[in-house]
Amino acid sequence: STFYRMIRVRFPARLPLFMSKHKNPARRDKARQKKQADKHLIQLAKERRELWEMQSNAPLVRLDKPYQRGWTRSFALTEEVTRRKDAERFKVLLKYVQCIHYSQQRHFMEKIHWRSKRLRPRKHRLKIFTAYTALKLKIPEDLLSYLVTQKRRPISTRSRLRELMLSGYKGQIKVRHPHYFISVTEPYMITHRRVALPDVDRRLAEVEFILEQEANRGRLHNLQCSHSYVWEQLDNKQQDSRSDRAAYRDMQIELLEYHMEENSITQEKGVIPTLSFFFIFSQLTIFNN
Repeated sequence: STFYRMIRVRFPARLPLFMSKHKNPARRDKARQKKQADKHLIQLAKERRELWEMQSNAPLVRLDKPYQRGWTRSFALTEEVTRRKDAERFKVLLKYVQCIHYSQQRHFMEKIHWRSKRLRPRKHRLKIFTAYTALKLKIPEDLLSYLVTQKRRPISTRSRLRELMLSGYKGQIKVRHPHYFISVTEPYMITHRRVALPDVDRRLAEVEFILEQEANRGRLHNLQCSHSYVWEQLDNKQQDSRSDRAAYRDMQIELLEYHMEENSITQEKGVIPTLSFFFIFSQLTIFNN
């Protein structure tokens, strides 16, 4: 097998008859044609993605007469909050908890079930975080005092967020005073449009005509979404999970060092250190693993 590989590397274009997969010349030529057709389909699919990107990245041009397309609603600060001394902090906090809805109708209706025809008003709420997402967003520490847990317990520091995450807290983290924010509905105006690219549109229509044929569409799906492709996705997910576990472990070690420093300071002051159940549990999880 090693000898065959050496010959394949040296003569990749054409192999001897006794080493080829199909000894029949007609079958060999047919297999070669099929392989070339598959490569051509993959190249066309890649070209289609590039053409889509060119369309989406086309420069914007301002319209002479903007027109309305549906409605949008978002949260804004109330007048009382804008007169407060910490109004700037609330403006920064609004960027993290903002929730924007778009709808063709002003009433913002939604289906009760995806198979149902009955509609109900869609609720507009501020964003709710978990402990992990709050840490991942890197919310400034001076804004954490405006957040509370599901049982209305305050969150003052980022170390408190780490403690909640490492202790397995599955509850919600939300804004302490949601009545400081008010929902505002406005018309959604279209003010710009993309520049037309006729050459790109023409080539895209030609490529889509070839790829959307029944035989080519099924074959391209088998080439791109085959079993090996699924395994590549699983490998990527496993790598992401490994990196998440490594980050989780580093956070555990950082929190352990923080607790050890606090306990050393209390010992120097002559105060008896009190270790919480969470601190003992973090020690056990780190050194037992």
